[in-house]
Amino acid sequence: MMTTTGCAANLGAPPDLESLRKQKGVALEEIARRTKIRLGYLEAIETGQFEQLPGGIYNTSYIRQYARAIDFPESELLAFYRAKTEPPPVQAPATDAAKKSPLQKLRIQSALLRGWI
Repeated sequence: MMTTTGCAANLGAPPDLESLRKQKGVALEEIARRTKIRLGYLEAIETGQFEQLPGGIYNTSYIRQYARAIDFPESELLAFYRAKTEPPPVQAPATDAAKKSPLQKLRIQSALLRGWI
């Protein structure tokens, strides 16, 4: 059985949601009936194939509802989803000012103050 810290500690490995759901004695069809979420979407959540979900806010809503249905921490399943689907943050390129040495910056400031530039 996957512990709740197992998913958060290793976001690269999907939690074994299907086994957890079966241990709780909940059928996927029952979750689909209660939540009104298509069976195919629930299967995609269980297998970590998030690209098969409809997109946008529907994804996070479906993931939350599925997590509640199997008594799995919503925050951990959403963290796994975000780690798998959100692009890594883009680093801004270094500006010219950041590349200059402190002496060069001082010379530029001095030239600006004197009106030379």
